Amino acid sequence: LELLAGGSDVESVLAALVEEVERQSPFLRCVAFQVTSTDGRLESPIWSQAPEEVVTLLSGREIGQLIPTQESLNESGVEFVLDDDSQDTSRSPLAVPEALRRAAAACGCLDSRVIPLIDHENRTVGVLVIFRTEEAGFNDQEREAIVSFRRLARLVFTHEQNRRALVVRTSELQSVFDTCPDALLRVARDGTVLEQYSGEPIGGIPAAEVIQMRQRLWNLFSTTAAGRIRSAMWLVSEGSPLETTEFTIAREGRDRSIEARFVALGRSGEQIAILRDVSRLKQTEQELQHV
Repeated sequence: LELLAGGSDVESVLAALVEEVERQSPFLRCVAFQVTSTDGRLESPIWSQAPEEVVTLLSGREIGQLIPTQESLNESGVEFVLDDDSQDTSRSPLAVPEALRRAAAACGCLDSRVIPLIDHENRTVGVLVIFRTEEAGFNDQEREAIVSFRRLARLVFTHEQNRRALVVRTSELQSVFDTCPDALLRVARDGTVLEQYSGEPIGGIPAAEVIQMRQRLWNLFSTTAAGRIRSAMWLVSEGSPLETTEFTIAREGRDRSIEARFVALGRSGEQIAILRDVSRLKQTEQELQHV
């Protein structure tokens, strides 16, 4: 969990889990694989003390060669059932294929099991292959270690899937921001500008400088504009779903009309501020009124 919190990748966390299982259970040798989403093959083997010959034999195999159908599972002689949140018995520990059993036995492993690793949607996203170097039969401590591995692996894979989904969604959101000419800001309860997602520099000051100096949004504009911004933000903090205000700033020797909108950002007290230059719209409205 500390590795996850520190931003470690899936391989590093699984490697730590493999080493911990083998530390707690001296007679066990483990190898963990991830399963490719395209063709269901085992990839990225992670092992510490497992026989290299067996790791090589497993690498690149299709998951279907290790996890049989429900019909063959009923005849496979499952030794114990994992005690976790999944009620799908097809994901219980399986007796390994004969070729793998023979290869493991040649390396001194007397018993072996294939443990499917599943994510929060009960999809098989990896496998843990366990070998025992002493007398056949897993004891209670070893079973508990395997169950713990499987539960934590489920958390690891779910975390990684969520992380990847967040990267994709953030990229998609940023592409929207990149096409947005308006200044889109995240502002703290006290008016401090926390982040600028798009648009021109606020009040002519680069966003990075504003954020670094922890400037309050209303301090970047005139007294009149500041009062309107503070008033709108206060109304949003009091429960208003949306507040809009307008003010004028001087830019490039001309007065520019700015429309500012504020909406609450969840329960954090933060707000999203959208600043638009509506000068051309105002000019068009005046021309239409004149006509």
